[in-house]
Amino acid sequence: MKIKSDAKPGTYENPKKWSDMAKIGDIFMADPVYGYPDNAAGDYLIAQFDGTSNGRPFPYYGQDNADWKHAWSTTLIELITEFGLQEGAIYSNGLNQIGILVYITAEDSGGNTVPLSQDVLDRVKPTLQLIDYTTGDALPQGWSFTDQENEFHHLPYAMENASHSSELENAVDKSKFTLYLSCSPTPAITPLTVGTQLTMANGKTAASSLADSIDHSSVVIDTLPPKRYDLTNTTVNSIKLNNITLTSDDGQTTRTFDQYVSYLKIADPGSYIEKYILTKGDMATAPWMDLFIFYLPYIYSSYIWDPNAAVVLCRAIVGYKYNDDQTVSFTWGQGVLSNGGEKDGVGIYSLLSSESTNNPPPIESPPSILKDTQVSIYDQFGNSSLFTVVFNGKNGLLSLQAGAYPSWDPTGTGTFPTLTK
Repeated sequence: MKIKSDAKPGTYENPKKWSDMAKIGDIFMADPVYGYPDNAAGDYLIAQFDGTSNGRPFPYYGQDNADWKHAWSTTLIELITEFGLQEGAIYSNGLNQIGILVYITAEDSGGNTVPLSQDVLDRVKPTLQLIDYTTGDALPQGWSFTDQENEFHHLPYAMENASHSSELENAVDKSKFTLYLSCSPTPAITPLTVGTQLTMANGKTAASSLADSIDHSSVVIDTLPPKRYDLTNTTVNSIKLNNITLTSDDGQTTRTFDQYVSYLKIADPGSYIEKYILTKGDMATAPWMDLFIFYLPYIYSSYIWDPNAAVVLCRAIVGYKYNDDQTVSFTWGQGVLSNGGEKDGVGIYSLLSSESTNNPPPIESPPSILKDTQVSIYDQFGNSSLFTVVFNGKNGLLSLQAGAYPSWDPTGTGTFPTLTK
């Protein structure tokens, strides 16, 4: 509130300051500049005495004393969703959020609106929490809230089927906070009627719940079961990239490999992969990737590209020889890997020797360098599923399994990459 010097002294429009003369009921404004660092700047207090305020220090924020009472003593709390509604829905996957807007109006014992300074609001914010409106207790098992919005999209809600509260969105005399609600796959209660509580400047709690005597609003949040992805609602499409030639340091030894990228994508209309996490396996990360031993025929490798990497060099063994003492010396070569781009999917990259490309063989035992490759995908709403890249012995190609599986299947038949001459 802007101070008006021509307004009556001892009011919210023209509050008195410490050291001024006081009458019971006069409004004073705290200011830490005057030696009270535990007061909130712009906090309003009401004098409980007549006479000078010298020698009568303001109480700390969150406390009252015999000489001073905080003006803010009751609170009107109003809630709507971020869409301006009294209802909403989220996926119960622990990551999907819905924004809950909390509007508060501070009042004194006479029902007058008490202006709240930014310092006061900053002290209120950490005390603000969402609660079970029906019981007045903490959120039930499975539900949680935070003041931080995560990276996932919020679920659109059918506007035509919900009660709208647009008048709150245009309020100018209310203070607004935003909290984000989420729910795990096993909530104790659903749908949930949500209220809130906070601590006022006098240290007392104000709550929006049935247990509170003041009429407050609430929002009702329903849950949708987490969406799962498997081989029925995903696709894998292969693209042949430029061949990669690894050259030894002396330039005398080279070996060329075919390089493919196979994109794992969500097939369901309207859904796409927002992010992915490599939980097991190799990732092509700048500047080098030392992962492959290719001097044996039919060796095959797969890896996931680091989306933050622009150029990645590959170093691998391109040849070997036996020494006189029967030890083996290896020749290393290097080259630049091709990046096919992510294209709204997870790129599973593959390097194959020409022998593998021209005549995919049955393989009776897994290559010694084979590593488990498991990746978790997340759609735009935070629904996640784990996939395992499986190397198949029957034709030497890859396949996907939804879930955690061994990375080697001696009797399996792979489906990608789609080999191109």
